[in-house]
Amino acid sequence: MYHFRQVVDGDFDLLFKILRSTMQPYYVQAFGQWDDALERKYLADSLKEYRYEVIIFAGSIIGCWARREGASGIFLAEMQILPAYQSQGHGRRLLRRLLDEATQGQLCVQLEVLTVNERARRLYERLGFKVVGSTMTHHKMHWQPELNETGTI
Repeated sequence: MYHFRQVVDGDFDLLFKILRSTMQPYYVQAFGQWDDALERKYLADSLKEYRYEVIIFAGSIIGCWARREGASGIFLAEMQILPAYQSQGHGRRLLRRLLDEATQGQLCVQLEVLTVNERARRLYERLGFKVVGSTMTHHKMHWQPELNETGTI
């Protein structure tokens, strides 16, 4: 069973640890380096723009995610699972939970994934996300609820 906790002021170091442990290898591959000061600023700015939650499973913190919701959909800005908990189905189950929520609200889900993170892109595609645009560093992906025979969700 997953539990989610809104981040509090004292969570910055925890969130940065999660970000660094999950994203540093991809950033080095995509951008040639990891810059702690730059990434701390990115995280501080993101905390103002997105709703971050710490993800807890079986009493342990396994990662975090961040999103912004609007009338037309959900933008998943971050989803990081700590390396010790990866390849255990957590990402898939968490995304399905988010997609179920989006379906109930008749909302689309958008996200961006680093082009070098093929593993994440494949997971998103298996769950029905489509690449709708790409830059040198990111794929923009989109998911929408399926319509039934009557044209409703």
